[in-house]
Formats: sequence, structure tokens, C-alpha cells
Amino acid sequence: MTIEVTDKLRAARAQQPGHFGADWKVPAPLPQASDFPIVEVNVDPPDPKDFVVTINGTAYQAGARMFRLVAGLATIMVSRRGKTPCEAKLEVTAVGPNAVACRF
Repeated sequence: MTIEVTDKLRAARAQQPGHFGADWKVPAPLPQASDFPIVEVNVDPPDPKDFVVTINGTAYQAGARMFRLVAGLATIMVSRRGKTPCEAKLEVTAVGPNAVACRF
């Protein structure tokens, strides 16, 4: 899960009142991580210890390939030691396909 998705989930949970007064209404279901689109990063060759994916300026664990993102424009960079980074701008949508391919 990316930082943006984690922040959205925390904000949604913070906005829920958690109590019911005289004017109570059935609360809307809280968003879940599964509500956000998946972005897949395909790296060739696929040595998982050798590459790092950075999304919107945040680097994630080496070798991670699948990410939950907030829909919208995402800047994705894949870096591998000794190689020129692969950079892409991707319009993430709920219906996809949401994929980036990098060949080193």
C-alpha cells in the first residue's frame, strides 16, 4: 500500500464520528485498501533485490511490484544500480490497465 492510500484511509476513519446521537444515520462504509486501483510494475530482468520503485517521490521496499494507488496522475520511477532509471507518468484509473514496464 502506498503512502497516499494510507493517508486517505486514515483521513476517512478520522472523519467518522464513531457515535450515534438523536439524529443518527447509518454511516457510509469506510474505504478499504481494496477500493483503490492496483498498479503493477514489470521489470526486466526481474531480480527483486536489485530495483527500487519510487512513486510520487516516495521510495518503496526493494523488489516490490504491486501497489495500491489513489486514482489520478502518478509519477513512477524504477531505479536499478548502475542503470539509467526508468521513468513514467501514469494516469491511474479504477478500470486500468495500470501497468508500467521497465527494461534494463
